Amino acid sequence: MQLFGSLWNLISLSIATYFGHEQNTNRTYADIHINASLLCEGEPAADVLVELDRLKTERWPRISFAMNKHVSDQNGVINLHARFHENITAKVFIYHDCHNNCVLKNLCKPTIELRLPDLQLVGEGIQEVKEYQLGPIELSDRKSYDQYCECIVPWLSSYSF
Repeated sequence: MQLFGSLWNLISLSIATYFGHEQNTNRTYADIHINASLLCEGEPAADVLVELDRLKTERWPRISFAMNKHVSDQNGVINLHARFHENITAKVFIYHDCHNNCVLKNLCKPTIELRLPDLQLVGEGIQEVKEYQLGPIELSDRKSYDQYCECIVPWLSSYSF
């Protein structure tokens, strides 16, 4: 049984190292901080799911990974934080119910997709913070933001709509 435990620890450490979890405090990284306030018809939009994804990394060129996701508070405020160890392309996805005109309203949400500038690490051993103030976002404004219906199967999602 002790051999199994040691083997499991070795496998876990290998997987954590491979996927970039912080093992060395001298490793180059950058933190992302995203702040926004969400509105629907000028009123705070509470309980809106916002997700920060990294896209097209060198290691995984065609897969999107959620770096962090959170739900807006009763004032419509959202704060997301994430750490990255490689150059990435990141997007923010906002899944909301403001004027939901999707065909399957129970399974689909209007979605706003915002691309952040490509995030580049500055240099070896440098730790930096990149802050993005997305400002007030009016979810009912279909002209300012590219919106589409994203359909999610609730039993496969970690967030229940």
